[in-house]
Amino acid sequence: MNGRYCLGGALELFTLGPDKDSSPEIVLSSSEPEDVERRIRQALRTLSSVTGMAVERLAHDISMFDYDLLRARLPGTLVLRDSIHLRIAEKFIVNARKFLTSAAAAEIRKVIVVPDNQSAGAEYANSCRLGHTFKGSFGFTIESPAGPAAQTLDGEAPPAPLERRVIERIARGLTLVEKATAVKSAEPLLIGASEGFNFNMLSDFTTWIADTSAGKIKYDITLTPAWAPSPDIRLSAEIEDTALPILDSAISQLGPAVGPVLVTVVGQVVRLETREIPANLLDEGRYEIGLEGASSETGSIALRVRLSAEDYLLAVDAHRNGRVVAVTGEIGRASKSATMLQPSSFRVF
Repeated sequence: MNGRYCLGGALELFTLGPDKDSSPEIVLSSSEPEDVERRIRQALRTLSSVTGMAVERLAHDISMFDYDLLRARLPGTLVLRDSIHLRIAEKFIVNARKFLTSAAAAEIRKVIVVPDNQSAGAEYANSCRLGHTFKGSFGFTIESPAGPAAQTLDGEAPPAPLERRVIERIARGLTLVEKATAVKSAEPLLIGASEGFNFNMLSDFTTWIADTSAGKIKYDITLTPAWAPSPDIRLSAEIEDTALPILDSAISQLGPAVGPVLVTVVGQVVRLETREIPANLLDEGRYEIGLEGASSETGSIALRVRLSAEDYLLAVDAHRNGRVVAVTGEIGRASKSATMLQPSSFRVF
């Protein structure tokens, strides 16, 4: 058998044959032998020698063979001694779950707006797992079960399961968000809504990005080889906060027709953003803050607000001293995350 040997039907390690280009194989013909763990360790060491990969990494990759992985890396500005604030971690995980639920519902229903979004996709979200974070940067790994690829009677590979289609929809949507941000237009998101992010996914993804207040999140996807990937899939994307106004625009155009909503939001400044020198702020500069609060129109809300230079200085002071602020203005729709470009008033209490 091409230089590999199996003894007596019991579990045995197949060793690499004389052909240097041949691949090693492991045959687990029985799980009964008492030394099964030793033999598996031998197999892993053999694979490690051939591939150059660490034994621990090989063991992990084998155990994850029937899972697709979605990794989200946070920037170093949020990390201190390999840790992040619990508030950020909690919101990240809660919003990730909502987004996965929306993604499954979009793939199941195949419509732009899913009325019963949470019930439609809850089973898929419940099947996902939160994996370990990874060294070198702080992030989260979401493990999505893909299942083994069984062959049909005619030998053709069966259609990809729902779980794989959900991950591929997410990959397409992330690529479209990158493209829309690059061209500063919601058009790519609108055109791709049927195969990428639909209305529900856009809404939950926007909240996910806004609540994290990371400035930038890098997404990477690893697909199990158990299923062949679709040819149009890109497996990485980098989403910045500059995408939020474009996402809001797409949401307002895809969702039910509503006019702008006048709101007063009271809460805390959680993020400051400007390219100007703080000691020399000019009126023509761009000054934005992230605000977490509540209003009677929306309930709790994550709000991105563009301010004048004068109001931005007030926001800096409020953020430094933990003071409550209130901002009044129009947002595109009453949702859990929004952008306010021209507030009519900004106050610090």
